[in-house]
Amino acid sequence: DNNQYFALKGTSSLKIYSAIGTEVLSEELTQESTDINLNTIENGVYFVKIKNGSSIITQKIVKQ
Repeated sequence: DNNQYFALKGTSSLKIYSAIGTEVLSEELTQESTDINLNTIENGVYFVKIKNGSSIITQKIVKQ
């Protein structure tokens, strides 16, 4: 299971960056549960940054 789950409340912003810092995806999350389609990005290492109110979560993901 390659899925990553985060518990969020309210509106959040999600950004995905490549390993060299280029933003490859940006979305506003307004639902408690949201699936993010990563089929449009190439395999590699990415960093997911989720901002929810004053909290920021950063998580490394590997797409294979």
